[in-house]
Amino acid sequence: MDNNRRTRRAGIEERTDARGRTQYRGHVWDRRARKKIRGEWTYSLAAAKAWRHDALARLDAGLLSADRGDLIEHSAPRFIDAARRGEARTRSGDPYKPSAIRNYEQGFRLRIVPTLGASRLADVRTADLQRLVGRWQADGLNPSTIRNTMNALRALYRQAVAHGECHHNPTHGVMLPAVRGKRDRIEPPARSPSAWWPPCPSRSVRCGPPPLRPGCATASYAHSSGSTLTSRRAPSVCTVGGTPRKGASTRRAAPAGAPCP
Repeated sequence: MDNNRRTRRAGIEERTDARGRTQYRGHVWDRRARKKIRGEWTYSLAAAKAWRHDALARLDAGLLSADRGDLIEHSAPRFIDAARRGEARTRSGDPYKPSAIRNYEQGFRLRIVPTLGASRLADVRTADLQRLVGRWQADGLNPSTIRNTMNALRALYRQAVAHGECHHNPTHGVMLPAVRGKRDRIEPPARSPSAWWPPCPSRSVRCGPPPLRPGCATASYAHSSGSTLTSRRAPSVCTVGGTPRKGASTRRAAPAGAPCP
């Protein structure tokens, strides 16, 4: 393959491969970073020109830079310090909570830095993160832990893009596993009613079926504390002087531990 040679076309380089075919590549100059940004080699001259035209527009808009950013292992501690000082904020502009900062620091220390710490911010791609998520899933990592770890990396890139350290966020488009909590199994009261409801404050208290026992438990607590109980809904508390109608509201104070009629 021949060496690269500059042609008369501005911003376009060309070379010849082993089969004698000509390849083209566009490039632009980043004045701020004082580096050249080069595209990929292609056999189409029109494609190379189109890449250069798009690169110039992105460079003028501040969306492209030759600066690859700092290493992730150096950027992560700076982000954590900025979050603790209140400089780094959430998307809504609020400071990060201490619990969120602890979770982010743990995710960086245990999973992100050991795998991506040697990479620069601009070198990480969405496909790299997707493969990393698949590896964590294969290792049996909890889906909630994976999501929290990616949230830490997402916050880091959001801060880097806002400060011009990086011009793309590779966390966009990463597919994460679903987080589904386990449902608690509740024992029906009919199976073990004595295990669900505490005893009444007095043996003379006559209680109804298990749905009416929470009121007696409340009365028991009030009796032990020496206070009075105000009845608002009659079916749920112990009352004095007869049973009110279903759904009727009684607003009278009954002494704690008073027996049911």
